[in-house]
Amino acid sequence: MTFYIIPNVASQARDLLSKMLVIDPESRISVQEALSHPYIHVWYDPAEADAVSAPYPFMSLCPVQSS
Repeated sequence: MTFYIIPNVASQARDLLSKMLVIDPESRISVQEALSHPYIHVWYDPAEADAVSAPYPFMSLCPVQSS
């Protein structure tokens, strides 16, 4: 497998991307680890992540409802 590195991308972005693109799910970075990564942590606001408390309106169109 060949990876092409874009020269003007920040090293932190390349680091995060390389951790997210691991094929083995046991070795891949977790969501919590990714959110704590320096590249994402600058913009991550836990209050925004938990802002949706009601189901999406289109969920009523799904034939299978989760309980």
